This record gives sequence, C-alpha cells and structure tokens, in this order.
Amino acid sequence: MDELEAKILQLIQQTCQHPSGSLARQKGLNQIILLIQKTGKLLRGAGIPDAEEALQETWWYFCRNLCEATSAKEPYTPDKSSVITWINNYPGETHLIFFDKM
Repeated sequence: MDELEAKILQLIQQTCQHPSGSLARQKGLNQIILLIQKTGKLLRGAGIPDAEEALQETWWYFCRNLCEATSAKEPYTPDKSSVITWINNYPGETHLIFFDKM
C-alpha cells in the first residue's frame, strides 16, 4: 500500500465515524473521491458514450455503500480489498467490459 492509499484508508475510517448524511460525512466522501481520482488507478470509460454516466453511478454507489450497505449486500471492507479495487469492481462484469485503466 502506497502513501496515498494509506491516506485514503485513514480518511475512510474517519469519515465513517460521522453520521450518514452529515456535512462531515459529505466532506470526507468528497476528499476520498478526490484522492482516489488522484491515484490514477480508477478505471475509466474507453470511448463509450455512457462512460460519464457510469462513473456517476459508481460514485453514487461508493457514497451509499462505503460505510454502511445501503444498496449493496455489505459495505466496503478494508480486509477484503483496497477501496480502489472495490470501486473498480462495481457494478461488476458489465462495468469492466467497457472500461480500461486510465
């Protein structure tokens, strides 16, 4: 795990301590998203028309399921994978067919 990924994990732990919907949670989620984008490891659309919409859906899923499972079977679990791997695997096979690494 590199320094940036360690910082993301620390921010996740801090952010998830705040109540869902709170300003502190929202600010934390925004910071995490910016850091994830900064890693350059996020999968992006490879010339497909709906790539931006798929990315927005991914961020919606991320925000709703990072700390508690709102629309997923379980929330993000750091012991199972990095948060970037977790995001890149949403929404599963359909997402990955059309996406290449940035």
